Amino acid sequence: MIKNKKLYRSQFLFGNVILKKEIPLQDSTDISILTYQGTQKFSWSSMARPDQGYTVNRNKLYVLNTKHTIKKFVIDTPKEALANQSVQLIVDELGLEFSTYNPRFTN
Repeated sequence: MIKNKKLYRSQFLFGNVILKKEIPLQDSTDISILTYQGTQKFSWSSMARPDQGYTVNRNKLYVLNTKHTIKKFVIDTPKEALANQSVQLIVDELGLEFSTYNPRFTN
């Protein structure tokens, strides 16, 4: 949630905000999407399909500092399109740059 040029991590219930916490943006210049993939095998499945399982993808948005060494979590969504829309909104409203996560630990 963005309000008065401030970014908030919010939880909603029936369309109403029930909890919000400001994400500090000082020293933050970039935003990035990190994609996580989880899989689980069905070890109890029948002998007919021994490799049966499922995969879950998660897209997490993080606000990053210049060197990408400090990450601040923004949102978690299973839909890539929603993650891209969220990034575009944050870039347009707050002036952050979208970049690929690439931490640089050296000076």
